[in-house]
Amino acid sequence: MARKRPEDEFPFNEIVRVSLSEISPESSINVRRTGIEENVELVKSSIQAHGYWPDAPVALRPHPDPQSAYAYESVTGQCRMKASFALNLKEIPAIIVDLDDDAALKRSFMENSKRGALSFPDCTYWVERKYNELMTQGMTSQEAFEQTAAFWDLTVPKAEQYFTLHALPSELKEMVERKELPQNAALAIVESCRNQFDLKQGEEAMKERAEWFCAQDREQRKLARKAMRASGHNASPEDVSRKFEELTSRDHSTIPVTLPAESQEKLIQYGQDRGIYEPAAIISNIVAQTLRD
Repeated sequence: MARKRPEDEFPFNEIVRVSLSEISPESSINVRRTGIEENVELVKSSIQAHGYWPDAPVALRPHPDPQSAYAYESVTGQCRMKASFALNLKEIPAIIVDLDDDAALKRSFMENSKRGALSFPDCTYWVERKYNELMTQGMTSQEAFEQTAAFWDLTVPKAEQYFTLHALPSELKEMVERKELPQNAALAIVESCRNQFDLKQGEEAMKERAEWFCAQDREQRKLARKAMRASGHNASPEDVSRKFEELTSRDHSTIPVTLPAESQEKLIQYGQDRGIYEPAAIISNIVAQTLRD
């Protein structure tokens, strides 16, 4: 027997009660894909203490797959729905909305944005997914990036960056999310390993390069990023190390200078008059000005 169509049972955009057995436990268009477990636990605790809020319906759409065993797919309210499943509730309040994929994604994005920015892994996932979808429609790469950026309310360079960073192994994406690995360093890591032919080999190379980068001190990390970028795609660890040593030796080419006390005071005053307070920056400014003169 054919599955009853949702519109035959419930009107659109009105709060109704829907059996959980009719709702798919997973959604293909809920934009928040990571970091939801903790929120689900919080919602479970709230429902157990106070009951389900009748005035907080989830948003569902008729399931886009006619062969699905479920009548509905969730658009918003993912944590409430998952908490309800975990607590074995029979039904929950919902609004049925008639949305295609793009409209459903937009609604999910707007709803989730109210609760905070998406995680870094989620951003890279959705940019990569939308870009690939547009490319299959025959767009050029530039057109696909422009429309991907517009869809997710990003600049084109940011969309391109997220697309590239989607290649990071999941462990490194989590490091970026925790701010243990800067995004600009992660980008240099991906670009220096981009042409690895074997996916597993490429991921291992990125992990090794990230470990090497994180072992450097703050000043060395600047040179490490330059070394990875200057070494080109598919650079070996030896290539990056050689470039790093070359840049380090250049960076450490210094000329020792000793200033008498009265000159140091003049130096500090010179900098303060120009809004410069670091001694090294003041000296660099004086040298640059002298050479220009």
